[in-house]
Amino acid sequence: WVTRAVLRWVSGVYGGDAVSRVWRAMVRDQAAMSSSLTRLLDAPFDRLVMAHGDAIERGGRDALAHATRGLRGG
Repeated sequence: WVTRAVLRWVSGVYGGDAVSRVWRAMVRDQAAMSSSLTRLLDAPFDRLVMAHGDAIERGGRDALAHATRGLRGG
């Protein structure tokens, strides 16, 4: 229950693909982050493999776009 509590209320990532509040707070150059993510999302890919959790075999680009929408100003 401790892990769920931390992931849900502290980092905001429990139960889905998301960028944690802690990680978002560490972004110093919002314009550079937005530009980098836009360039990445322009690439044609479907599979997304993360450093943790399960790989997203289909729809990885859409999942990344959804998880990073706040970092891209959306």
